[in-house]
Amino acid sequence: MPLNDTNFSGDARLVGSDVSLHVPSDNDILHETIAQHDIPEALPPWYPPLPHHPSVFDVHTTGTPPVKAEPKDILLDGLLPFSTESEVDVKPPVTPANTSIELSVDAPAQTAPVSGRAALKDYNIRPPIWAQHRQEVCEATDYFRSYQGGVYSSSDQVYGYLLGGFPSKRDAFQHGGRLIISHGGGGKPEASLCNHTRAQHKDAETGDQHLEDKSVQALLSNWRNHYPVVLLADDHYALFPFDLAKENYVYVILGYYWVTNVWAECDGVRSNGEKIVRYKVAFQWCDGQGDPWWSPPSPRIEDGDVGSSISKACGLAVPSQNTSDLLWRPSSLHAHKAMRCLVCAVESIQVYTVGWMCLNPGCRTFWTLNGLPCSLDDLTFDNSFTALQSQPGDIYVHVQSLTPPPPPIGGPSAVITSRRYSRGMHCSACGRLSCRFKWSRYECSTSGCGTVIMVEAGIRKPRELWTQMDSLEDMDELSDTSAYHYHASPRTSLTFVPEIVVNPEAVTRSSAGERFLVTSYVLPFGRGQIHRIRCPPGLNHEANAIFREYQEQAASGELEFRRFPLRAVRVHIGRGTLLTGYFSQNSGAPYNYIGGSDYTLPLGEGGSSAVLHAVNLIKHRVKAILRESVPFNEIMSVAYMEDQRMAFHADAERGLGPVVASLSLGSTSQMHFRRSKHDITNDDVAKGSHVLTTVLKHGDILVMQGSEIQDYYEHTVEPMGFRMVATARVISPENYANDVKAEPRG
Repeated sequence: MPLNDTNFSGDARLVGSDVSLHVPSDNDILHETIAQHDIPEALPPWYPPLPHHPSVFDVHTTGTPPVKAEPKDILLDGLLPFSTESEVDVKPPVTPANTSIELSVDAPAQTAPVSGRAALKDYNIRPPIWAQHRQEVCEATDYFRSYQGGVYSSSDQVYGYLLGGFPSKRDAFQHGGRLIISHGGGGKPEASLCNHTRAQHKDAETGDQHLEDKSVQALLSNWRNHYPVVLLADDHYALFPFDLAKENYVYVILGYYWVTNVWAECDGVRSNGEKIVRYKVAFQWCDGQGDPWWSPPSPRIEDGDVGSSISKACGLAVPSQNTSDLLWRPSSLHAHKAMRCLVCAVESIQVYTVGWMCLNPGCRTFWTLNGLPCSLDDLTFDNSFTALQSQPGDIYVHVQSLTPPPPPIGGPSAVITSRRYSRGMHCSACGRLSCRFKWSRYECSTSGCGTVIMVEAGIRKPRELWTQMDSLEDMDELSDTSAYHYHASPRTSLTFVPEIVVNPEAVTRSSAGERFLVTSYVLPFGRGQIHRIRCPPGLNHEANAIFREYQEQAASGELEFRRFPLRAVRVHIGRGTLLTGYFSQNSGAPYNYIGGSDYTLPLGEGGSSAVLHAVNLIKHRVKAILRESVPFNEIMSVAYMEDQRMAFHADAERGLGPVVASLSLGSTSQMHFRRSKHDITNDDVAKGSHVLTTVLKHGDILVMQGSEIQDYYEHTVEPMGFRMVATARVISPENYANDVKAEPRG
């Protein structure tokens, strides 16, 4: 059964400067990402080269039920991180975590790896591709990029399917894993089923699935069109014959499978007597891959070592205890038994030995034997159904494509800020998938492995990014409620004064005679001001030099940009550590959001010259605008590759001073402000509505003046490409002397 990481709705967010994730509500358009993308850059190499012919569907869809004549109730609650594309992450085809699977009285609640199984090392077996964190799988492979759901699909095709958690009734792992039967999609939780007794279990029953559900449709497409799918398993998958957790193998890639059957079953009965419909899927190991990698040559697995307690407790199909069956090779292939229903005229296969049943959920005889409801217990698979089938000739897989290729390593003039450079790597030494968490190199995350792949980078010049500016109007959008939207420009007069007052762009001179173009925004109720400082064209020499210096020191590792674990994760996204969607480094006073003092460099002597030059430029220009010196003592430097960004957040570090200023380098970007949720009292103001948007170009400095800005507003920046930024703050000694962590806001 695919892993259930949790169903989501609403507008949950991560809070703090390392925030980089947005869980959208049903009507939201995903636009806040971590680092990567759900939609593959290119279709995997097994994408069918030929169009589907109707004859193929006619031959291989025995038992496919028609669309059930009930109201459509399709839910899509899956998280879609790393992409601004259309929906690709189908809802997890499993039970939610807030209710329970109906187990027998003696059955233990299974929420952890099953004990009593052998470790892979006992048989000299090592998974060829594995990971410890879900993010590692999503960033290093093209066939599974789902951070929540157990099904990863795009354009009605399933690419990856995760087996995890406690199996459902009648799930199976047969022929040594050459045949796997699992649930085929999620369903809406049935509140009526969550009585006091079942609420004691962690897992949950779900409601009806429909033929038009996204996950079911995608799996049916794989079945009809003979698209192979990659199966993965985690260390909670109880039917796998080895204990993955003993060696910290949290996720393993099993291999390519093809869908042999999709059918509907009754998965329970509501209090009103209605049947709960679930879809099941049978996957068979694809030819051409050799034996499954977990097939042990020696020693043999002894009887009773694999899953015996699970079978007794739950009546589940488990891996065979017979070693000859574990290493079984088909000597004969059987066709499935099938009959046509006399009531609905739909043909269904025989799945269980108890006899043939109509598997059309729209038929009144669905899941009945001789006119009586079929029991949900003590069902065993019919031998003809579980016999391995002959693989269709049009199913072809590139076995080598299962292993991610070596990552790109750049070159003297290479642009290493594109999407493909932000992907992860597969270690050829230990087999682990790892995220790229350092700017200057790829590094295997396995302790003691030591595999490192250096990246050589060319230097991006600001002129390379200037062409982007034409696609953004040089004006700012200002609105006070969802009902008012209009543009403020220094060249136009305002006919209505919104809550935020804009002071049109004006020329300001420093004490040294330098000219700056300054646009100021006055926030209501005295909550502060926001200033944008811009150099006239052609006078950005200092910013150009700092941009180059930053890139050189980042590439050499002198200034170690890295991705840090998110600290303020308030939603459950897969398992394991979740890294930020950008690279950062802190200098000066420790900043808790990016590792505290452990990863903080000095600001000044012994530190980075690029950072020192950046803070000096910021201090100089801020003084010219505010007419006072600001003793900035902390600089957070951030690098964004293409399509990376940071989600809405407030600079909520305790001990933070009233002035925060940032120097933008590289790509043009848009900076959005919105009111904090706790400050929204007007029902006309939609959650997440932008109240101010300003354009930031290379060399611009954005100043937030006033401590209440961080209390009442959140901000985010959307770069159009490669961007670096140096943000200067004043942090009082109490913040790091007492080792106080930042408190989330909003």
